[in-house]
Amino acid sequence: MESFRVEIENLHLEKVKELKMREESAMERIKSKEREIEKASFTHRQKVLSAEETIRLRENDIKKTVEMELILVKNEKDRM
Repeated sequence: MESFRVEIENLHLEKVKELKMREESAMERIKSKEREIEKASFTHRQKVLSAEETIRLRENDIKKTVEMELILVKNEKDRM
């Protein structure tokens, strides 16, 4: 009976160790996926910010062009 109890305890300890290893492995995979997601999110945010900056620059160029054309039209009008 004692040897059976010891055998069962040993099996139990082995299963606990195995489950602990699986849990650690799963946690490491989760952390790895989280890092990948954070990296992808950062990259996406940088692309969005870059696109916004490009749009702002284009808007400024368009405004300057419109202002210059208005000045040219006014000058042409005044000249006539």
